[in-house]
Amino acid sequence: MNIWNLLFTHRCIGCGDLMDTFDQHVFCAACAQTVRPADKTEYALENIEQVVHVYNYEGSVRTALIQLKHEKNKPIRDAMATAMEKRLTGLVNLCEYQLVTCIPRYKEKKNVPYCQAEFLAQHIAKQIKLPLYAHLLYKKHKNRSQTTCRSYMERARNVRNIFGVDPQIDITGKKILLVDDILTTGATLQAAAEVLKKAGASEICAITAAYTPQHRKVLQGLQRNEDRTIEWEGENIQIDAEALQKAAMKHKNKQEQSEK
Repeated sequence: MNIWNLLFTHRCIGCGDLMDTFDQHVFCAACAQTVRPADKTEYALENIEQVVHVYNYEGSVRTALIQLKHEKNKPIRDAMATAMEKRLTGLVNLCEYQLVTCIPRYKEKKNVPYCQAEFLAQHIAKQIKLPLYAHLLYKKHKNRSQTTCRSYMERARNVRNIFGVDPQIDITGKKILLVDDILTTGATLQAAAEVLKKAGASEICAITAAYTPQHRKVLQGLQRNEDRTIEWEGENIQIDAEALQKAAMKHKNKQEQSEK
């Protein structure tokens, strides 16, 4: 590598290839072809007044976020957090909000885990000049990964009553920005928002770098104006039952095809 490449290049956050530093894009031309703006960018869920996304979780965005989930990659974090901040600025009156928090990971007694949501929230809070309360939310116990859950109901059950709010932080009447990296069904964000509301928060805006468009039908059923309440194992869950059934059938068909 020559001295020019050392001084005047940066890497694509998707594939890692070198790019000219004067190119302001964070994805190279090839990776940019796989980047899609989020199909849904602004809507509401139960206990969340506004949900905002930047990208669809696919292509180079998916590659970058998977990498961010496992390591502190500052270029990826900065690029994603900046895109999230810009989307927020265009849709939300940030002057009305008092603090930023994030979806936590379970904290072992002697181990403070890396948390990609906190890593993103640090940069966002700094850019919009709001205090970050990274540990406002905590996990009461360890649960299995949401990626192992195959339906909204399974995901909702997996995070039910798992979050707590630090009692030493008064959030009464506060408007809160809640940060996470990816939204699939919204079960995790809703579980976190529920305890924040019970602790006194007046309004919550959730922002994620991406959401999984293959779950858009399930997500549509979660929107407050379309909610249905169904009983599952003795508990009431709000969900569009028809959309969930179709999504489950589609998943089953894919599994059967892969097993052939």
